[in-house]
Amino acid sequence: MSLNKIQKRFLRPEFVHRPQQAFQAMLQKLLGVRPGPVRRILPWGYPVWVEPQDYIGHRVLRHGLTALEACETSFRLLDPGDVAADVGANYGVVTAAMVAAVGKTGTVTAVEMHPKTFAALQRNVNEWDTGGTTVRLIQAAASDRSGEIIACESEDYASNSGVGYVTHQVHHENHRQRKVSSDRLDHLLNGKAPVFLKLDVERHELEALRGAGELISNHSVPHLLVEDLVGRTPVKDLLQDAGYTLFELECDLRGPKVCPVNFERPFQDGVCSDILATKNPDEVRRRFESPGYRCLN
Repeated sequence: MSLNKIQKRFLRPEFVHRPQQAFQAMLQKLLGVRPGPVRRILPWGYPVWVEPQDYIGHRVLRHGLTALEACETSFRLLDPGDVAADVGANYGVVTAAMVAAVGKTGTVTAVEMHPKTFAALQRNVNEWDTGGTTVRLIQAAASDRSGEIIACESEDYASNSGVGYVTHQVHHENHRQRKVSSDRLDHLLNGKAPVFLKLDVERHELEALRGAGELISNHSVPHLLVEDLVGRTPVKDLLQDAGYTLFELECDLRGPKVCPVNFERPFQDGVCSDILATKNPDEVRRRFESPGYRCLN
């Protein structure tokens, strides 16, 4: 392995701030991982069961967690007693970060549409000793209307549960399809606006945000983290029109950074970034000032 490949693989925040994780990753590479669900403890102490053959599960086993940006944002923006929402929860890694951040007096809602992934999410949440945190699990797709929607699995779904998506109109006949329940976030969240909402629903973000129109237009949700394609997009336009200040969230070895969004960045299909939309930009800057990673301590 070349020096550049070694640096790219191991000079990561997950390894630099948690050297023991680098050792575990090397050991895992040498010994391999048995097939079937594997139990791992997240850096803040919550266990999760993951599938090693799955892309997200593999990242948890190698790096100790996944969605570093969303996990760190949860710890920086949420306080004990807050309300949070993880929409597109998958195995529940970000859900676990939210639960740890809001503490026993807080509330976290996790929304996951795929039946198999939702079952894995339930299993994980049932193992957590939350000390009394209210955790609501909802099996549904967040969209712009209530009823049913088509859930699709692309060819690589078996190796990456994160690529399951929902659509009102199927474009790929070779994608496996099933109908799942859908609802607006205004309804799914029972009108209880979260302090922080993370949204990652595989290019259905625009429809999901439209389904949260009441919460967003009333300025009820101070902070949202949305995975979005780079450049100028309808998602960014919707959030800006609603009065949000947008940052692009980046993570390097020193810690997370909130940067101005580059709207002129050329579109690249499949290339996404994490957009932090906030009603309180000064508070966000203040909370992201300190270096390091709270989710890796």
